[in-house]
Amino acid sequence: MSTRRLPVLCILSFGITSANVGTIFVPADYATIQEAIVAAVQLDTIVVSPGTYTENIHYLGKLITITSVNPEDPEIVASTIIDGGGTGVTVTFSGIEDFRAGLTGFTVINSELDGVSVIRMLRIAGNLSGVKM
Repeated sequence: MSTRRLPVLCILSFGITSANVGTIFVPADYATIQEAIVAAVQLDTIVVSPGTYTENIHYLGKLITITSVNPEDPEIVASTIIDGGGTGVTVTFSGIEDFRAGLTGFTVINSELDGVSVIRMLRIAGNLSGVKM
């Protein structure tokens, strides 16, 4: 009987380990999105509550997803704002990220380029609708 329990215990142990890793909440865990990015490890998800985050963010080459609490809700997207303050590029990918790095469900404003939307160092592939700006 104890032989049958061992595989189940191993599976549960692996499940608990993977379930406890990977989600960081802003501002509950970190005050800023960039602080959460610095703390994140590969394949983490950063979930951002509605609010205005006045900062420029850099993915630092990490394969992470940064998302609002509900990227399908236009009101959440409109109220979850990354405001670059006109001091630089608001969102930067290093160029080594791949399809596992993503940004979804935000309004991005005040990049240094006078309102011109710019996506740099991002590969867009395998999408049905491409990029909507």
